[in-house]
Amino acid sequence: MSQSYYSHGKLLLSGEYLVIDGVSALAIPCRFGQVLRVRDTENGQIAWKAYSDKKECWAHFSFALKEIDRPFLQSPKTTQEQLLQILSVAKALNPTFLKNSQGIEVETHLEFPQDWGLGSSSTLINNIANWTGVNPYELLEKTMGGSGYDIACAAVKTPILYHRDLHGFSPKTESKTLAAALTEQLVFVHLNQKQKSSSGIQQYKTQKAKHRELFKSSCKKIEALSIEMASCTELTRFLELMRLHETIISELLELPAVQPTHFSDFKGQIKSLGAWGGDFVLAGSKELNSDQIKAYFNSKGYGTSLSYSEMVLI
Repeated sequence: MSQSYYSHGKLLLSGEYLVIDGVSALAIPCRFGQVLRVRDTENGQIAWKAYSDKKECWAHFSFALKEIDRPFLQSPKTTQEQLLQILSVAKALNPTFLKNSQGIEVETHLEFPQDWGLGSSSTLINNIANWTGVNPYELLEKTMGGSGYDIACAAVKTPILYHRDLHGFSPKTESKTLAAALTEQLVFVHLNQKQKSSSGIQQYKTQKAKHRELFKSSCKKIEALSIEMASCTELTRFLELMRLHETIISELLELPAVQPTHFSDFKGQIKSLGAWGGDFVLAGSKELNSDQIKAYFNSKGYGTSLSYSEMVLI
C-alpha cells in the first residue's frame, strides 16, 4: 500500500519574531510545497530518500523500525538524527504508528530550492504529522520548535491572520484575501542567501530581555499593523504599513533595515520577511510595476524575484 501527503510552503508578511509571543501575524501559503510518499515493504527497515526541486537525491539513509521506539534525541546534529527524532516523537504521541509494519520506504520531494526559506522543515513536519496521525503543532513544539505559523500555512489555501496558542496546540487562524490593488504591485525578491531562523530568534530573545518596555510597546504596535495589513485595500497605505513595521522591528532588534542599507535608491518600499538578513524580502511600489521592480533588483544582482501571483497560492 502507498500513501501520499502534501504541504504548502510559507512566507510571513508581518509579525516576524513577535509571532512567537502571540502577536497576530499575516502569513501566506505558497504555490510551492513538499510531497511525502510512503510505501510498505517487508525488510524491517525505514528507508528514506529526500529529493530536491531539481529531482536530485540529496539525502538517503535507512534504520531499523525499532529505532523509533527508543527515547528520542534531544539535540540532533545531522539530518538523519533530526528525522529520527521527529519520527520517535511522533511514535511517542501515537504509539499505534507503524505498530504492525514490516517496513516502509519513504520519499520526500521539494518543489522549491532549500535556500529559499519557504519551509522545507515545516512542510516535512506537517506531512509527517498527517502520516502519523498526530497534532502537527505539538510535533513541531517537541522537535524543532517555533511559532507554528508555517504549520498553519501548510494546510490552508488563502493568506491567514495567525495567532499562536501560547498554552496549547490550537492556534487561531482567520482566512484573508489581499486586494488586487496591492498584490499586482508586490514582488518577492530573494537575497541570495539563506538565513537561519534559530540565530535570528536568539537575537530577538536577547533584545526582548534587554528592553522589556520596548518589547511590550512593539507587540501592541505590530499587532495593530498586522490586522490593518490584512484588510488594507489601498497601496499607499500598505506601503506605509510596511515602512512602519520595518522601523519598529529595526528598533527592537537594534539591526538596520534592509532598504536604507542596500536599496536606498528604490522607488517604493521594501520589507524583510521572516528572520532578518536573508531569504526573501517584499518589495512594492506605486511608481513601478512588477516587471520594473524585478528589473531593478536584477540590475543589483538579485535575479530571483517572483510576483505575488507567481509565489502565492491563489
